[in-house]
Amino acid sequence: MGASRLITLHTIAASASVHPLLQASSWQGEIAAVFRRSILCTACEGRWLHLHTGPLLVSPFSLRIEADFANVLRQVPHVRGTPVRKTSSVIDIAEPVRVTLDDVSYY
Repeated sequence: MGASRLITLHTIAASASVHPLLQASSWQGEIAAVFRRSILCTACEGRWLHLHTGPLLVSPFSLRIEADFANVLRQVPHVRGTPVRKTSSVIDIAEPVRVTLDDVSYY
C-alpha cells in the first residue's frame, strides 16, 4: 500500500472524559503502543487516547473506531513514536490514516 493512499475511518463513540481532548482545535502527540486491535496514543499535556475497534468503550480514554480499524492496523505499519495530529475534526495517524470526529457520541 502506498503512503499516498488516504484511509478515512469514522468514530463511533468516545468516553466522556476525552471530550475536551477531542474538542480542542489542534494538538500533536504520538503512538505510545500498538496492539492487535488498537493504538494507545499520547496527546497534549500527557493525556492518553485509546483508539480501538470493538463493541464497547474499554477505558476512560477510549475512542471507538468503525470495525475496519483492525484491518487498517494490519495493512498499515504503525510503530511507537509515529506522529498523531488532531486538527479541526480529524485525527491523522502518520500520513495514510485519518479518523473523522464528526458524529462522536460520548458515554
